[in-house]
Amino acid sequence: MRSIGSILVPDTMFECVLHRQAVRVACQCGHFNHFDPAGLWWKFHRKGWPDSFRDARERFYCRPCRIGTGMKRRPVMIEASQAWPIVILPVPDERTWKNALARMR
Repeated sequence: MRSIGSILVPDTMFECVLHRQAVRVACQCGHFNHFDPAGLWWKFHRKGWPDSFRDARERFYCRPCRIGTGMKRRPVMIEASQAWPIVILPVPDERTWKNALARMR
């Protein structure tokens, strides 16, 4: 978690879950998506990938650019957002959530 002035800004998907913010992933072409942070964190956790925005950049690509050009364009920005999530992935069961929260304390 970093701060800009007096505002705390999440740097990981799990911090977005705690602060109830979506994860915004944007491409240089202008396409973007808002992900539900709980489902996104759970996917990264199951795969053993780090959930920091800096490391997660290598796991995303722009689907419209891939279809149009055949190339995988990595996002230029991954950040927390107050917008409503567009992409909702499956979330973990309650026991897994409780264990994850206990590790954060």
